[in-house]
Amino acid sequence: MRVDLSATAREQFFESVVLKFDMMCIAVKCTKACKSCRACHYALEQIQSLVKGRDSEKQLCPLLENCVETCVKTDAGKALACVADRCNIHCYDGDCPSCKQLSKRMFSRVCKDLSLTKLPQIAFPGECPELFQAMSDEFVAKKKRV
Repeated sequence: MRVDLSATAREQFFESVVLKFDMMCIAVKCTKACKSCRACHYALEQIQSLVKGRDSEKQLCPLLENCVETCVKTDAGKALACVADRCNIHCYDGDCPSCKQLSKRMFSRVCKDLSLTKLPQIAFPGECPELFQAMSDEFVAKKKRV
């Protein structure tokens, strides 16, 4: 017998994943396929600009980029924690479709490899992309309530 994961438990699961999501780690391990991806390449350029202290020029994801820039300029030593706490929502709230698409692809791969939808504590009746969408929607709704 499978028990559906409650919305609260799904929110907690997704938020714990999002808070640990480290674009710097991903950037360092970027493969040729990643470098040929337009959205991935743009994200890497933005990270490089921020690290070098330059303003980003393109602004494809204005809320996310401005938030990250503020975190870096406010306290570079705590930038990753600040980004996780304040900025990650903009990857999922519609501000940055390329970020959400990249996250969805990565999540779906891990989800499929680990059969997350079949785990008893998740027991999601759909496929991994649908699980991602449901959890990211719940994450955004929760963050907007806070």
